[in-house]
Amino acid sequence: MSEKFTNWETVRSELFTPEEIAESDKRVASMGKEVELSLEQAVSNLEIADNDRKIYF
Repeated sequence: MSEKFTNWETVRSELFTPEEIAESDKRVASMGKEVELSLEQAVSNLEIADNDRKIYF
């Protein structure tokens, strides 16, 4: 690999247009929000299950 490619920012600026980078950043942000919402839902489901268990046991 060339000496000038020392980090991902340098590589992606050489390989992609600013528009492609912006679109990629949007996709990453969207996926991050989806993961966050999924984790929140999982925690909520665990809390509900925990509360149900307390009622029956």
